Amino acid sequence: MVLNWHSDGCYELRDILIQLSYVAHFMTKRGLLRLTRHMLTEVLKQCAQDLEGIYLPAEPGCFIDKLEERTCVLENCFHVSGQPVYQFTHLQLQEYLTAQAILFGCSDPEDNQLHPVDVLKKYFDQPAWREIIVMVALQGDNRVTPALLEELLACAENNPDDNYYVSNLLFEMIVNFVPMRMDTRRRIYDLLFRANITDYEIRRIGEFMRDSRSGDFVQYITEQHRQSYEMEDTDFAFADAVIRIFECIERKEHPLELAQEMFLNFNDIKRQEAVFMLTIISWCKYCGVKGALSLYYQFTFHPQFVAAVREALLEEEYGWKDLVSSVKDMLLAGLLSDQAVLDEAVFCKAFQVYCSDSPKFGKELLSMFPITYESLMYDVEVTEEIRDRAREAYEEADPVDKAFAFTICALCKCWDVWKRGITDELVTLEGYYSQNRNKMDDAARIKMSQLRRQVYALGDLLSQGIEAYQAGEIKKARDTFMKAWGNTGAMNNLAYMLRRGEIGSVAYKGIEYSVPELLKAGVEAGEGFSLVNMALYECTEKGDFSFAAARAYIGRIDPDEVKGIFYWWIHAALKKEREGFLVLSWLMEAGFIDETPFGGRQEISRILEEYENGTERR
Repeated sequence: MVLNWHSDGCYELRDILIQLSYVAHFMTKRGLLRLTRHMLTEVLKQCAQDLEGIYLPAEPGCFIDKLEERTCVLENCFHVSGQPVYQFTHLQLQEYLTAQAILFGCSDPEDNQLHPVDVLKKYFDQPAWREIIVMVALQGDNRVTPALLEELLACAENNPDDNYYVSNLLFEMIVNFVPMRMDTRRRIYDLLFRANITDYEIRRIGEFMRDSRSGDFVQYITEQHRQSYEMEDTDFAFADAVIRIFECIERKEHPLELAQEMFLNFNDIKRQEAVFMLTIISWCKYCGVKGALSLYYQFTFHPQFVAAVREALLEEEYGWKDLVSSVKDMLLAGLLSDQAVLDEAVFCKAFQVYCSDSPKFGKELLSMFPITYESLMYDVEVTEEIRDRAREAYEEADPVDKAFAFTICALCKCWDVWKRGITDELVTLEGYYSQNRNKMDDAARIKMSQLRRQVYALGDLLSQGIEAYQAGEIKKARDTFMKAWGNTGAMNNLAYMLRRGEIGSVAYKGIEYSVPELLKAGVEAGEGFSLVNMALYECTEKGDFSFAAARAYIGRIDPDEVKGIFYWWIHAALKKEREGFLVLSWLMEAGFIDETPFGGRQEISRILEEYENGTERR
């Protein structure tokens, strides 16, 4: 377009490009995509001053008119207060001209006196400048491009924990085939892909591999991973897994199906590749990474694969740590269910590793267990030292790890689950996350959502069991309370039904429990309903229902619990059940209450005498 305009002899091509480059640089440096006609005129005037003697300036108004009339480089997109507003036809055109301004000294005095690399390095972490920096590298000479690559490498190497934007820029140099020495190319590969990989790099590798010139990259990563595996290491494993995934997609195969097959049928490098393929796809799924890979997020694993994963978690062989990380990501992505792979045996294994001198991956696996009555009752000995470790880790955890550390504290029984300690702590955690919302990552959000459901479900089971009992659904009530095994309330209710003959027996993990065994923990803790149930049981066994026989238990009731006990057994009395009146009489004898809907001590005693004589009122 500019060449055609230039051929008319209005302006020299060089002069046109200098002015357009200056305008583009002015806009990009200030984050502008549009200029009013007045602003554009002023910029062109400033260009004439800053670059005096370098080109033959045109009258700004005439130049703008000719631009609009004869080219599509700048377009009038709309009007503001009757004044035209201009923008470059394509953003890429503005980026290209900005690169030209930096390379050939067509910008303001501040940047013109600097080397192009010194101009650009302050923009390495700004996505809006990414394409410009790549264009400078592509068009630069031996004075610019090698220096730019070296500056990028130095920035990435000096900030290994905070080089996301710079590493992405370096990979853009690779995928855009910026000219560079082979040792520089390999140095970039080593820096970017030896250990980790970013979501941006995953997407770009898929696109890069469609180009036939990507062979060197694929060959180098594959060979480096093979050598690393032989040294029992995992260097380049993530990048190699991404390559395998996109090779699979290119063959129109499902990468998760291939990973499943490799995991089941191989025990060497292929199995390691499968584990890292599973990790990559799972991570991309729960992080919502878009692109070709997102078409393969839905998959149902074969039960044989799920069983093999569980067995591998128990073995702790070479690659166990990588498998733990992969399982964590598959659980977060919903590709595996915790019920399928996380049972008591796996918990004991994870807990054993957590208690060792190298607890990291035991902690990672433990943190994925659901908080349920069952998991809270797993048979492991938790020392005070381990509780202190869990509490300290929770207090010091970053926002991204806080929810996972919460799970470990709960499983290590750091809080009294039965007395709302865990619920209160969850409320504190929710408040913490509301204040640190921007610091949460996708994994933390998913885990927090799981915690809400799990912790609040702990109380729901008791409510559901009591509702079922009051509706006369005894079997459903028993089954619900069994799910909450270990909860004092659940144990009380099971003992209550067993004592009254409403259920025949209570067995947990093949062991049958008597009423005293069910109530033992609650009685020792002085829990009111446990004490009343134990008093009723012993008095029935002895045939002595006097207050003296029940005093040892009734006298220990906390006054704060009397109201709940009164209301439960008043309902029994209203249904003409003897034990309802018996408990009311004990509460009066102990001085907890003075009156009942049936009268005072004298009236209750008379009612109980009628039961003794078999003449109770109906």
